[in-house]
Amino acid sequence: MKHASLPALALFALAALATTARAGQAIDGQVTNFKKGEAGWVGRVGPNGSGETWVDDTMGKKLPSLHTKYDDFLKNGLRFYNDTRAWKGDYSVVPSFSFSVDVNAITVQEGQGYITRDVMVYFLDFKNPPAGYDSISVGTRIGTLEMGQGWEHWSITVPDTSSLTLPDGWVGTGATDDQGNSILPPGRTFAEVMSHVGEIAIQTVPQSNKLVLDYFDVAIDNPAISAVCANRVQKPFSVDKDAQPSAKGSPFQPC
Repeated sequence: MKHASLPALALFALAALATTARAGQAIDGQVTNFKKGEAGWVGRVGPNGSGETWVDDTMGKKLPSLHTKYDDFLKNGLRFYNDTRAWKGDYSVVPSFSFSVDVNAITVQEGQGYITRDVMVYFLDFKNPPAGYDSISVGTRIGTLEMGQGWEHWSITVPDTSSLTLPDGWVGTGATDDQGNSILPPGRTFAEVMSHVGEIAIQTVPQSNKLVLDYFDVAIDNPAISAVCANRVQKPFSVDKDAQPSAKGSPFQPC
């Protein structure tokens, strides 16, 4: 019987370890680097097509990015969203996940003055919304648009997708309380939204001053969701891939 030499066995062992490490480091979720187009991401523009959103090959955290120039005279705010199959479904198959995005605020203006705008990420649930609403949602602040900062990396982590109550700093929509504040409807929970995510949206906080025009010139890059699992080693998304393997009906593989 012919035996493998020691060097050959060592090489085989190293190859096996490398394969195991790669498998252990694989993460589940989704990322868009815009190298293959918008991949379902949409940027808000004004009525009658005023403003534009396009894949910009001249800028990006790594080229390209999704770039919006938008005269917001209705004061609806800046908004990027994705409701494609790759980004929606049951997020509760993982106990926790992170959302991140790179943002560059080239110009943020109200009237003739430069201003800042807080930005939220929302997860929308379109199943059985209450009367008068097309969805319910949960969201939290992820950053602030401020000119001259260049590319900024923003991220948040959902600590527990099965939580019946909103995590600290999160808000709900679909109803209002006695003071007119937006809340989740009675009987609806954070966990319910996490199990029925139909859209993910990045948007500015609405402004009450309706008399002054807002103008946004903003680009985003690498929006991503990634599972956080206790038994899984995390590594950054590969910018060469638009999607990671996922379970049926979810952007994630169960932990």
